[in-house]
Amino acid sequence: MKKRYILLISCLSFLFLISLVFISLDARNSQLAAGFKRSLQPEEYLEALEQECVEDLLHYDSVQHGDLYFIPPGRVHTICSGCFIFEVQEPSDTTYRIYDYGRRDIEGNPRVLHTEKALQVLDFSSEPPYSLPYTEQKQSLNRLLQTSYFIFSSLLIEEEYRFTKKDTEGCALFFVENGEVLIIDRDGKEELLKRGFTYLLPSELIPLVIKPLEKSKLLVITLPE
Repeated sequence: MKKRYILLISCLSFLFLISLVFISLDARNSQLAAGFKRSLQPEEYLEALEQECVEDLLHYDSVQHGDLYFIPPGRVHTICSGCFIFEVQEPSDTTYRIYDYGRRDIEGNPRVLHTEKALQVLDFSSEPPYSLPYTEQKQSLNRLLQTSYFIFSSLLIEEEYRFTKKDTEGCALFFVENGEVLIIDRDGKEELLKRGFTYLLPSELIPLVIKPLEKSKLLVITLPE
Protein backbone atom coordinates (compact mmCIF):
# COMPACT_ATOMS: atom_id res chain seq x y z
CA MET A 1 0.00 0.00 0.00
CA LYS A 2 1.26 3.49 -0.84
CA LYS A 3 1.98 5.78 2.06
CA ARG A 4 -0.60 8.58 2.30
CA TYR A 5 -0.74 11.90 4.01
CA ILE A 6 -3.49 13.19 6.28
CA LEU A 7 -7.05 12.96 4.96
CA LEU A 8 -8.54 16.44 5.03
CA ILE A 9 -11.60 18.33 3.88
CA SER A 10 -11.96 21.98 3.06
CA CYS A 11 -14.18 23.47 5.72
CA LEU A 12 -16.07 26.44 7.09
CA SER A 13 -13.96 28.91 9.04
CA PHE A 14 -15.03 32.08 10.78
CA LEU A 15 -15.52 34.05 7.58
CA PHE A 16 -14.55 31.91 4.60
CA LEU A 17 -15.68 28.80 2.80
CA ILE A 18 -12.31 27.37 1.83
CA SER A 19 -11.61 26.73 -1.84
CA LEU A 20 -8.26 25.59 -3.14
CA VAL A 21 -6.62 24.61 -6.42
CA PHE A 22 -3.46 22.66 -7.02
CA ILE A 23 -1.46 21.53 -10.02
CA SER A 24 0.90 18.58 -10.10
CA LEU A 25 4.53 19.59 -10.64
CA ASP A 26 5.80 16.02 -10.45
CA ALA A 27 4.13 12.66 -9.95
CA ARG A 28 5.79 9.25 -9.72
CA ASN A 29 3.28 6.40 -9.76
CA SER A 30 1.12 8.55 -7.51
CA GLN A 31 -2.56 8.88 -6.76
CA LEU A 32 -4.81 11.57 -5.40
CA ALA A 33 -8.24 11.17 -3.82
CA ALA A 34 -10.89 13.86 -4.25
CA GLY A 35 -14.49 13.34 -3.23
CA PHE A 36 -16.37 10.06 -2.84
CA LYS A 37 -16.70 7.42 -5.57
CA ARG A 38 -20.46 7.36 -4.92
CA SER A 39 -22.92 9.53 -3.04
CA LEU A 40 -23.23 8.62 0.63
CA GLN A 41 -25.56 9.01 3.55
CA PRO A 42 -23.94 10.39 6.75
CA GLU A 43 -24.67 7.07 8.48
CA GLU A 44 -22.60 5.17 5.90
CA TYR A 45 -19.71 7.55 6.38
CA LEU A 46 -19.82 7.21 10.20
CA GLU A 47 -19.92 3.43 9.92
CA ALA A 48 -16.83 3.51 7.68
CA LEU A 49 -15.09 5.73 10.22
CA GLU A 50 -15.83 3.25 13.00
CA GLN A 51 -14.53 0.37 10.88
CA GLU A 52 -11.48 2.42 9.81
CA CYS A 53 -12.15 1.96 6.10
CA VAL A 54 -13.00 5.51 4.97
CA GLU A 55 -10.30 5.39 2.30
CA ASP A 56 -12.27 2.65 0.52
CA LEU A 57 -15.08 5.16 -0.11
CA LEU A 58 -12.90 7.71 -1.90
CA HIS A 59 -12.55 8.40 -5.61
CA TYR A 60 -8.91 7.97 -6.68
CA ASP A 61 -7.17 9.38 -9.74
CA SER A 62 -3.76 8.48 -11.10
CA VAL A 63 -1.87 11.77 -11.15
CA GLN A 64 0.30 12.93 -14.04
CA HIS A 65 2.51 15.98 -14.32
CA GLY A 66 0.36 19.03 -15.09
CA ASP A 67 -2.94 17.65 -13.75
CA LEU A 68 -5.09 20.44 -12.31
CA TYR A 69 -7.59 19.98 -9.47
CA PHE A 70 -10.11 22.31 -7.88
CA ILE A 71 -11.28 21.44 -4.36
CA PRO A 72 -14.45 23.34 -3.39
CA PRO A 73 -15.63 23.71 0.21
CA GLY A 74 -16.58 20.45 1.90
CA ARG A 75 -14.84 18.08 -0.52
CA VAL A 76 -12.75 15.37 1.13
CA HIS A 77 -9.27 14.96 -0.36
CA THR A 78 -5.92 13.35 0.29
CA ILE A 79 -2.60 13.52 -1.53
CA CYS A 80 -0.62 10.29 -1.84
CA SER A 81 3.13 9.93 -1.68
CA GLY A 82 5.14 10.67 -4.81
CA CYS A 83 2.97 13.65 -5.74
CA PHE A 84 4.61 17.10 -5.64
CA ILE A 85 2.09 19.91 -6.00
CA PHE A 86 1.74 23.69 -6.12
CA GLU A 87 -1.32 24.76 -4.11
CA VAL A 88 -3.26 28.01 -3.81
CA GLN A 89 -6.17 28.58 -1.42
CA GLU A 90 -8.27 31.24 0.22
CA PRO A 91 -6.72 33.14 3.16
CA SER A 92 -7.49 30.56 5.86
CA ASP A 93 -5.59 27.60 7.30
CA THR A 94 -8.63 25.84 8.76
CA THR A 95 -8.97 22.17 7.81
CA TYR A 96 -10.61 19.22 9.52
CA ARG A 97 -8.84 15.88 9.88
CA ILE A 98 -11.40 13.09 9.50
CA TYR A 99 -9.13 10.04 9.22
CA ASP A 100 -5.43 9.56 9.93
CA TYR A 101 -4.61 6.02 8.75
CA GLY A 102 -4.06 4.84 12.33
CA ARG A 103 -1.05 7.07 12.90
CA ARG A 104 -0.06 8.16 16.41
CA ASP A 105 1.80 11.09 17.91
CA ILE A 106 5.25 10.90 19.53
CA GLU A 107 3.63 9.74 22.79
CA GLY A 108 1.81 6.90 21.09
CA ASN A 109 -1.66 8.48 21.22
CA PRO A 110 -4.04 8.71 18.25
CA ARG A 111 -4.05 12.19 16.77
CA VAL A 112 -7.13 14.37 17.20
CA LEU A 113 -9.89 13.98 14.60
CA HIS A 114 -12.61 16.55 13.91
CA THR A 115 -15.53 14.19 13.27
CA GLU A 116 -18.42 16.30 14.58
CA LYS A 117 -17.25 19.55 12.98
CA ALA A 118 -16.62 17.79 9.67
CA LEU A 119 -20.16 16.41 9.60
CA GLN A 120 -21.49 19.97 9.44
CA VAL A 121 -19.67 20.81 6.22
CA LEU A 122 -18.78 17.54 4.47
CA ASP A 123 -20.16 17.14 0.94
CA PHE A 124 -21.43 13.54 0.62
CA SER A 125 -22.33 13.81 -3.06
CA SER A 126 -20.26 12.21 -5.82
CA GLU A 127 -19.36 14.31 -8.87
CA PRO A 128 -16.28 12.86 -10.60
CA PRO A 129 -14.16 13.60 -12.52
CA TYR A 130 -12.58 16.19 -10.25
CA SER A 131 -9.62 17.15 -12.44
CA LEU A 132 -10.00 20.16 -14.73
CA PRO A 133 -9.12 20.16 -18.43
CA TYR A 134 -7.22 23.16 -19.79
CA THR A 135 -5.19 24.37 -22.76
CA GLU A 136 -2.08 26.55 -22.87
CA GLN A 137 -0.60 28.85 -25.51
CA LYS A 138 2.92 30.19 -25.66
CA GLN A 139 3.57 33.89 -25.05
CA SER A 140 0.14 34.30 -23.48
CA LEU A 141 -1.22 34.42 -19.94
CA ASN A 142 -3.40 31.30 -19.80
CA ARG A 143 -6.23 31.61 -17.31
CA LEU A 144 -6.71 28.07 -15.96
CA LEU A 145 -9.18 28.77 -13.16
CA GLN A 146 -10.91 31.75 -11.55
CA THR A 147 -12.58 31.81 -8.14
CA SER A 148 -14.00 34.68 -6.09
CA TYR A 149 -10.65 34.96 -4.30
CA PHE A 150 -7.91 34.36 -6.86
CA ILE A 151 -7.10 33.69 -10.52
CA PHE A 152 -4.77 30.80 -11.34
CA SER A 153 -2.86 31.18 -14.63
CA SER A 154 0.18 29.86 -16.46
CA LEU A 155 2.73 31.61 -18.65
CA LEU A 156 4.89 29.74 -21.17
CA ILE A 157 7.54 31.99 -22.66
CA GLU A 158 10.57 31.79 -24.90
CA GLU A 159 10.67 35.51 -25.63
CA GLU A 160 10.23 38.68 -23.58
CA TYR A 161 6.75 39.14 -22.09
CA ARG A 162 5.27 42.42 -20.86
CA PHE A 163 3.03 41.91 -17.83
CA THR A 164 0.70 44.95 -17.62
CA LYS A 165 -2.37 46.24 -15.83
CA LYS A 166 -4.42 44.35 -18.42
CA ASP A 167 -3.20 41.15 -16.74
CA THR A 168 -4.10 42.29 -13.22
CA GLU A 169 -5.27 45.38 -11.35
CA GLY A 170 -3.79 44.12 -8.08
CA CYS A 171 -0.69 42.32 -6.89
CA ALA A 172 0.78 39.30 -8.67
CA LEU A 173 2.63 36.21 -7.47
CA PHE A 174 4.97 34.33 -9.81
CA PHE A 175 6.26 30.78 -9.35
CA VAL A 176 8.88 29.42 -11.74
CA GLU A 177 7.89 25.85 -12.55
CA ASN A 178 10.56 25.41 -15.20
CA GLY A 179 13.38 27.48 -16.63
CA GLU A 180 14.92 30.74 -15.47
CA VAL A 181 13.66 34.31 -15.92
CA LEU A 182 14.71 37.88 -15.23
CA ILE A 183 11.93 40.13 -13.93
CA ILE A 184 12.28 43.90 -14.34
CA ASP A 185 9.66 45.90 -12.45
CA ARG A 186 8.33 49.37 -13.19
CA ASP A 187 11.15 51.01 -11.21
CA GLY A 188 13.79 49.13 -13.16
CA LYS A 189 14.74 46.73 -10.36
CA GLU A 190 15.87 43.36 -11.66
CA GLU A 191 15.29 40.01 -9.99
CA LEU A 192 16.64 36.68 -11.26
CA LEU A 193 14.22 33.81 -10.62
CA LYS A 194 15.27 30.20 -11.03
CA ARG A 195 13.17 27.04 -11.00
CA GLY A 196 11.26 26.76 -7.73
CA PHE A 197 11.51 30.49 -6.90
CA THR A 198 8.42 32.48 -5.86
CA TYR A 199 8.14 36.25 -6.31
CA LEU A 200 5.38 38.56 -5.04
CA LEU A 201 4.94 41.99 -6.58
CA PRO A 202 2.58 44.75 -5.38
CA SER A 203 0.44 46.50 -7.97
CA GLU A 204 2.59 49.64 -7.66
CA LEU A 205 5.48 47.83 -9.39
CA ILE A 206 3.40 46.69 -12.36
CA PRO A 207 3.79 46.86 -15.39
CA LEU A 208 6.93 44.75 -15.60
CA VAL A 209 9.02 42.84 -18.13
CA ILE A 210 9.72 39.11 -17.90
CA LYS A 211 12.78 37.98 -19.85
CA PRO A 212 13.28 34.22 -20.14
CA LEU A 213 16.92 33.12 -20.08
CA GLU A 214 15.73 29.77 -21.45
CA LYS A 215 12.41 28.18 -22.29
CA SER A 216 10.37 28.81 -19.13
CA LYS A 217 7.00 28.19 -17.51
CA LEU A 218 5.59 30.31 -14.70
CA LEU A 219 2.48 29.86 -12.58
CA VAL A 220 0.83 33.22 -11.94
CA ILE A 221 -1.62 34.08 -9.15
CA THR A 222 -3.60 37.31 -9.40
CA LEU A 223 -6.69 38.78 -7.80
CA PRO A 224 -10.08 39.08 -9.51
CA GLU A 225 -11.40 42.55 -10.26
